[in-house]
Amino acid sequence: MKGDQATNGGENGAWAVGTEEESMERAVVSMNTLPDEILLTIFSFVDATAMLVTVPYTCRRWRRVSSDVRPLKIDVSFGTVVGRALVTHVQRRAGGALVLADLVKRFRFVSEINLTGFKEMTDGGVIGLAENCPNLVSINVSRCARLTDRCISEGLSKHCPKLTRVDMSYATLLTNKGVQYLAEHALGKLTAVNFGHCPNIGDASVQALAINCPNLTLANFNVCNGVTDEAVVALAQGCPNLVHVDFYFCQLTDVAVLELGRNCRNLRTLNLGQCRITDDSVAALGARSTHLVEVNLRGCSVTDAGVVAVAEGNHGLVTVELTQCDQLTDASGVALATHCPRLKTLKLRSCHHLTDATAKALGRRCPELTALDMANCSKLTDDGVEGIVVGCRRLVEVDFQNCKLLTDKGASAVGRLRMLSKITFLGCPLLTSKSVEAFTDLRPRVKLCRGIPGW
Repeated sequence: MKGDQATNGGENGAWAVGTEEESMERAVVSMNTLPDEILLTIFSFVDATAMLVTVPYTCRRWRRVSSDVRPLKIDVSFGTVVGRALVTHVQRRAGGALVLADLVKRFRFVSEINLTGFKEMTDGGVIGLAENCPNLVSINVSRCARLTDRCISEGLSKHCPKLTRVDMSYATLLTNKGVQYLAEHALGKLTAVNFGHCPNIGDASVQALAINCPNLTLANFNVCNGVTDEAVVALAQGCPNLVHVDFYFCQLTDVAVLELGRNCRNLRTLNLGQCRITDDSVAALGARSTHLVEVNLRGCSVTDAGVVAVAEGNHGLVTVELTQCDQLTDASGVALATHCPRLKTLKLRSCHHLTDATAKALGRRCPELTALDMANCSKLTDDGVEGIVVGCRRLVEVDFQNCKLLTDKGASAVGRLRMLSKITFLGCPLLTSKSVEAFTDLRPRVKLCRGIPGW
């Protein structure tokens, strides 16, 4: 009974239950009474800044236990609140990037580090991190512009034998020598590399990866103008498991793309924007690579034949960019709508021959569309926009810039899309202030609205 001591008989004798007050007192648990295993689990949910600069300095036990958190993923990218806080902490102490390496060294199982945008990061900082993180699997130092080949030769390749993913995009001082060293010492373990926007990277880097890294699934050489057909042919032959490739603005022709189609049958993401390719390779690729989810052919010399082949062979397409493919007609637009009902993002900017037929087909067949860009499609009219609105109710972003035939009727139809957050009608001379009435209810949600008179 309440407030009284009671006893119950058990197989091995009686056990006692004290008063309610005594039970509650015993039930109070402090952090000091938790087993190490429970404390370790709690620490696994703590953010990077706290793990590096707070937890280890709370008490000796926390310092000892926290060193065993595994796998520890440190995300201090400058785009995050945690990242900004830690960068601020580091900047306040002498040594800059080296301070971060010192903070990390007490943790034995650091597996991932994301330092995106950490401008203070130097070769010495990366070398220090590598020395203290022998279990490192992934490192992202994108936009750390001060890094050179030295951070690879004396750091990552020397001290991180388990490394599988490296992102050094925008490392403008990095050269082929560094990438070659990384590839040759990776022991075939690399699966993902991003060297986009590294102007000194060329064929030698890609060929080194092709020879030494057969397990690559992701290769990004976006805007590496020194990459040509010769290297990509070697990559396609040496890395048949490629899933994501980005060669935007590289010096590629049909030769490279045909080889990708012949050897890499599991491609899902393909960016060949601004490459000198034609229907010959695009059509062949569409027939052979049937798992594509994202395709970018921006500015390529493709016609309906190439786009139709890609659409017919890849019904799971979600994102397609055909900006400035000015030879395309409604045959391409209708094929995409007919064969790719899962489309969510479609960019048809400056495809001047497209008409309402494409717009209406999208409205009939693509209910999951969330972003549509038909800017500069000068033949689009209010009827086409009405067709889009009827079937694509999930649209969040629409761009009808310079669609000069649109009137208030078309704009009012767009106003019925209740999920919109970005709208562009710039360069639509027939719109008047009456259009703004259709968007009255959307004002609280719309983040960007351009071209609506009176907005």
